[in-house]
Amino acid sequence: MILPEKGDPTTPSSSSLSPAPHAPGYYSSSTYTPSSSGSGASASLRPPPRWHAMNSSETALGLVASRPPPSPSHSHSHSQSYLPLPTKREAPSLMRIPPPDLPRTPFHPMFLFAEENRLEKGFASTFPPSSNHPHPFTISDVNETDWLQFLAEIRIVANLTEKDVDTAYHVPVVSAIPLINLAVAFAITHHIKRKKPRLVSLLIDKWNHHFFHPRNIEIILMRGQIKISGQSDQPVGNLYIPRTVNFKAPPMDDSDGDGKHSSKSSDKTYRLFVVSMAA
Repeated sequence: MILPEKGDPTTPSSSSLSPAPHAPGYYSSSTYTPSSSGSGASASLRPPPRWHAMNSSETALGLVASRPPPSPSHSHSHSQSYLPLPTKREAPSLMRIPPPDLPRTPFHPMFLFAEENRLEKGFASTFPPSSNHPHPFTISDVNETDWLQFLAEIRIVANLTEKDVDTAYHVPVVSAIPLINLAVAFAITHHIKRKKPRLVSLLIDKWNHHFFHPRNIEIILMRGQIKISGQSDQPVGNLYIPRTVNFKAPPMDDSDGDGKHSSKSSDKTYRLFVVSMAA
C-alpha cells in the first residue's frame, strides 16, 4: 500500500528542491522523453530499461503501480510502472544536463571522512581536498550547491529509523532506476535502522546515474577496503550496461602514537571517494 505524502520538517520543501515544471532542464518521471536527436549529454540521463521480473512479495509491498493512460502530449518514462515511494521533490542538480563540451580531465582520487565515523553525522560540508588545480569540481560542472545538496541527502537517509515512517516516504532516493526503487522499498519495509549503509549506497547510486556519471565522475562509499555503493545499478542483458570504474581505495595510515597499527579500526572507517571516470 502506498502511503500518502505528509509534511516533514526534516526534509527540504518541494519548492526548495524542485524547479517549476516548465523551467529549463526540468523533467518529471512522467514527462521526460530523451530526444532521438539530442546530444550525448542528454542521452546519458536516459533511464535504463525497466525491470519486468516481479514476484509475489514485491507485489504485496505495493511496488507495482498501475500505468496511467498515455497523455496525448507526453510519453512515459521506463520507470512509470515502478513507483513504490511517492515523491514530488528532486534536487535541481539531478535535472541539469551537463554542457556538451565538458572536458574529460583525469584527476587524482579525493575523499572525505564520515564525521565521527558515523554516516548519520554525515560528511564535512566542503569540497573534498584535491591535489589538482583547479579543483576537479570546477571543471566538471559540479558547483557548491550540487555538492552540499548531495551531502544533505546522505544525512537525511542515514538518519532514518524504523519509527520514521512519514520521513521514509519523503526520502530522496526514488529513482528512474527501477531496481533502486525496489531495493529502497524493501529496505524501508524491513528494518531500516540496520540498513543505513545500504540506503546511503542507494542514494549514491542514484546521484551517480543521474548527475555524476554524465560529468565523468563516480562517487564511491567505502568502509575500510570494502566498496558499499554501486551494488544496485546492475546490467540488464545487452540492453543496459552501467558505467563504473575499477577502483581500490588506498590504504589508510593506521599507526597510533606508539607506532602500532590498528587494522581493526581502519576496516570500519567510512570514506566517501570522488573518482575520475576519464581515461
